[in-house]
Amino acid sequence: MTYSQFCQNNPELPIFFQDWYLDAVSQDGEWAVAVFESGGKISGVWPYFLKKKGGFTYITMPMFVKFMGPWLVGNPTLTEQHQLVHALSLQLPPVASIKQDCHYQFTNWLQLYWQGYRQTTKYSYLLDLTHLDQVQKKINRNMRRNLLKANQQLQVLLLNDPEQFYTVNQLSFQRQGVKIPYTKDQFLRHEKALAEHQARQIFFAKDNQGNIHAAAYLIWDQRS
Repeated sequence: MTYSQFCQNNPELPIFFQDWYLDAVSQDGEWAVAVFESGGKISGVWPYFLKKKGGFTYITMPMFVKFMGPWLVGNPTLTEQHQLVHALSLQLPPVASIKQDCHYQFTNWLQLYWQGYRQTTKYSYLLDLTHLDQVQKKINRNMRRNLLKANQQLQVLLLNDPEQFYTVNQLSFQRQGVKIPYTKDQFLRHEKALAEHQARQIFFAKDNQGNIHAAAYLIWDQRS
C-alpha cells in the first residue's frame, strides 16, 4: 500500500500528515515517510522533512506544519508502541540532526529516549465547541467585555481573499519589526491546496467604513 492510499483510507489522519498537504508546503526541501507494514496493513508511519544547508542534511519541520513524527494506527499496546516506534526510527536516513514536533496524541516517546533523543514538553489546547455558551462563560471577564464591545463596532465576514489576508498578516510582523517568515508565493501555494480540499476559511473583522481591523486564517481536518 502506498502512503497516498494510506492517507485516503485514513481520513482521520491529521491534516499535517496528509500527502497533499506535505506536497504543498515542502518547497525548500523534500518530504518522505517511514512506513511499518505487515500483512498488507500499515500499523505506523513517520513522515519527515529533509533539508540541506552548508553540506549538511537534516530533518526538521517544514513551513506551515505543526506536527510530524510517529503516528501509530489504532490502539497498540505499550509493547507494540515500542516496537513500532523503533522500527520506524530505523528507517530514517542518516542526517546531521533531527527535530520533530510530535502530535499531542503521541505520548510514549520512551523508545526514542533509549536511542538518545531529547524531549521538550509543549502544550496544545483543544476546545470542545459542542456547547459554545459554556466555552464563552469560561472566557476571562475582561475579554468577554471586549468581545461585546467589538461586536457592536465590527462585523466578522467570511471572505475568500487570501491575498488580502497576506497583506494584513504582513502588517502584524511589520509592527513587531520583523520580516514575515514566508513569501506570498509560499503562502498562496499552501492556500491553494487547502482551498481545493475545502479545509480552510478566512475571516475578516471590518467596521462600518469597510476598514479591516483583524483577520484570521483557520484550517481543519476531521479531528479539529
